[in-house]
Amino acid sequence: AVVTCTDQNACTDDVCDPGLGCLFPENHCGNELCDCGETTGTCSADCLPSGSPDPEFGGGDGVVVSDFVLDDDEAVAAALMGGGKILVGGRVRHATQGYNFLVAQYLPDGQLDPNFGENGGFTQTDLGDSKTDRAYAMAVGPNRIVTVGHGNVAGSGQRFAIVVYKLDGTLDTTFDAGGSKPGTRLLSGILASSSTLYGALVNADGTISVAGSGYPAAGDPRLAAARLLPSGEFDVSFASNGHTVLGPIQEGEDSGV
Repeated sequence: AVVTCTDQNACTDDVCDPGLGCLFPENHCGNELCDCGETTGTCSADCLPSGSPDPEFGGGDGVVVSDFVLDDDEAVAAALMGGGKILVGGRVRHATQGYNFLVAQYLPDGQLDPNFGENGGFTQTDLGDSKTDRAYAMAVGPNRIVTVGHGNVAGSGQRFAIVVYKLDGTLDTTFDAGGSKPGTRLLSGILASSSTLYGALVNADGTISVAGSGYPAAGDPRLAAARLLPSGEFDVSFASNGHTVLGPIQEGEDSGV
């Protein structure tokens, strides 16, 4: 005989189980309507106004404050990872190394992911002489996390910096494997000083596109862009040598920007 399962209740699903018969599990939480007796306590996703802090994140107020090493930590970049994990990047202050690149990963509830990085939820990377290392942007590609910002070349000032991590937060040493610190690269020869990368993208073919600004040997600050191979070398199919600097743009001038 044909069995029709329905309880005429909009707050439940109607399920016909061959072994158990008619089942009517609740379906209301998550339908974006605060109905069926829901409250902010039983279904915050439906009953809290849009833009409200998520009470399921952090200590119930939607906020997490992390003290990684010393004071003056900073997060300026974020990305969503699989499973609802949250990746953040910026800088962390070290007692002897000054400021280092910071990458941290949080679980969906706001706890640091103990399986990420070398410090139980975060990792820091010292680029050497600068003591002012800082990440400003990040991009996630297949099996790697690309962070960009700035660091110093000894005696030459602030330079574009790229640090690549595996998805577990350890350095990806296949990037610039022959460099002084595999997994990292400071880009010299593009701009003379005060250079910082503010954007990054991992392309479909694995190449890495970056963009930022800095000062040439003389004159006003300029915009610059570069593309690197997955191995960290400049992609010479881009702008003939892998990088380009935009000249001064006059007001009203159409220069493709």
